[in-house]
Amino acid sequence: MLFRSGRKLVKDVQLFEAYRGDRLPAGKKSLNFTVTLGADDRTLTDEDEAKFLDKVREHAGEVGAELRG
Repeated sequence: MLFRSGRKLVKDVQLFEAYRGDRLPAGKKSLNFTVTLGADDRTLTDEDEAKFLDKVREHAGEVGAELRG
């Protein structure tokens, strides 16, 4: 989903934490990722980042997930 959301801008995705526990509703888990964005032909802007995050939220919603933070 993260690669799909960023198309050519996503250079790397690393899962650094998966949590299931009493702080989450039953059947839920929290996944934390580090995403590296970049472009070979230009410097990315805040708008590029915002568009990426909007697409991640949209795609997450399609699979019943949500973006926190």
